[in-house]
Amino acid sequence: MGLELIRAATGMGFHRYVYEQIVNRREIDRRFDAAERVRLYRDDYETLVARTLQQIFREPAVYQRLEPLIPLIGAASFLRRIADELGRPLYARAPIRRVVMPDGDTNPEAQEAYHALCKEMDIDAKMDSAVRLLTACAAVFLFPRYVESLGSIHLDVLTPDMLTVIPHPEAQTKALAFAYVKSWNGDRPGEYQAWDDRRYFEIGPGGGQRPVVAHDLGVLPLVEMHLRGRTNCYWLETGNKPLVSQSKQSLFCAAVVVKKIRSQSHIQLTWTGSPDGVTKDQVSDEESILMGQGGAWGVVNLESDTMKIIETMSANEASVAAGYGVSRERLNQKQTGPADDVALHERVAELAAVAVPAEVRLFELVKRVAREHPLYAGKIPDDARLLVDLGQLFNRVDRATQLKVRQEERSMSLRSGVDDVLEDNPEMGGDRELAMRWIDEKMAEEAVIIARRRALNIPADATADEPGQDPQHNGAMGPKVRSGAMTRDEAAAQAATGDDHEAHMRRIIDEVMA
Repeated sequence: MGLELIRAATGMGFHRYVYEQIVNRREIDRRFDAAERVRLYRDDYETLVARTLQQIFREPAVYQRLEPLIPLIGAASFLRRIADELGRPLYARAPIRRVVMPDGDTNPEAQEAYHALCKEMDIDAKMDSAVRLLTACAAVFLFPRYVESLGSIHLDVLTPDMLTVIPHPEAQTKALAFAYVKSWNGDRPGEYQAWDDRRYFEIGPGGGQRPVVAHDLGVLPLVEMHLRGRTNCYWLETGNKPLVSQSKQSLFCAAVVVKKIRSQSHIQLTWTGSPDGVTKDQVSDEESILMGQGGAWGVVNLESDTMKIIETMSANEASVAAGYGVSRERLNQKQTGPADDVALHERVAELAAVAVPAEVRLFELVKRVAREHPLYAGKIPDDARLLVDLGQLFNRVDRATQLKVRQEERSMSLRSGVDDVLEDNPEMGGDRELAMRWIDEKMAEEAVIIARRRALNIPADATADEPGQDPQHNGAMGPKVRSGAMTRDEAAAQAATGDDHEAHMRRIIDEVMA
């Protein structure tokens, strides 16, 4: 029903109701807090730190001493570090996406069409950004739309500061409509575009009304990705808030450390006596002599150890990071080799549990949006469904473990060599026939190598130190080798195949060429 439910309940027009939700004070504050999270993730921290320091140091003179140091403290990007640690494994390699019919068979035409649409939308890069921003923002949205001027489908990744959601009046965790920022006026939103399941319209500056345009998608064109934990409200505004608090604290501590290095890391000269006794405009360094009359020079030791602040900041970061499965060693980049990061794997698995359903919902939505596409309209049947395999999320970094798991699964009839090829070559897009042809080519190449090893009587365990034939093959060479009538290679080929050496090699070449 879309916005008709709102009109029936309030009697207000579509434009007016959506605009009032956008300019609601609580909604403005929510978007402001969400924008802070996005800025922290994208290292756009200077305005945020300046505002925080002004709130802490109320004396203008103190803040003015700290303000020039703000550009120097961006290395403490704690929120981005945790978000990247959790989100990076999911799309470190492109997933396998298979388009199948209700009977489980692959549809080659639909598979090819969706593979092309994925490249058109740059879906791997967009989903990689989405899962990383999900940790930072607690909610991310995917908005696929056909852009007629481009002749292609464009996929937007929307963060919570970019849109206002109208919840369903009877199910608050479900979106009924949404309005996103279509254009900006400097750093402020200019125009909005609102959508529900039947129409879309624009809202100009100050709530100006624009014509309503109908669409035939039949669903809300928005893929919602939320962290778990919502109950009876749409936004989980406190989701991952410890990351935000610790990021601000780390930036604050970094500012204080730089300030101490600048102003409290030296011996300060002092003068006791009348100010008139000091010669003006003198150079104060380790080589100059300061001149004065009628008084005495003294010193004040302002040297201070900043390591206490740094250690406190590191300890707090490690404590918060532990709650997200990131160990102190990994946080400080001191971890070498594969580690038993069970907690980190569990957190990544939680993100995977959000990403895979989002991919499926995106596929269902793209099927509808593609009806307008000049090349792929009707290529994907309505009853087709998507199977997504993000791969071995944790074994990718440890090849030995990955191969061991594959061997164990193969022994239990849970996978085949085709699965291995598709996992190692995600660019195949889940095409099992293509993978089987790839296997045939590799096996033909391996057959040539095996045939040549047999022809030369090279043992399977031959090395550079022991490359020759073993005694068993030597004994099979016969008297012709001893008499010089046949070489050892020719005798080996004849013993193996019954052919002479020349005929044997000609047969191998013919098989390979065929």
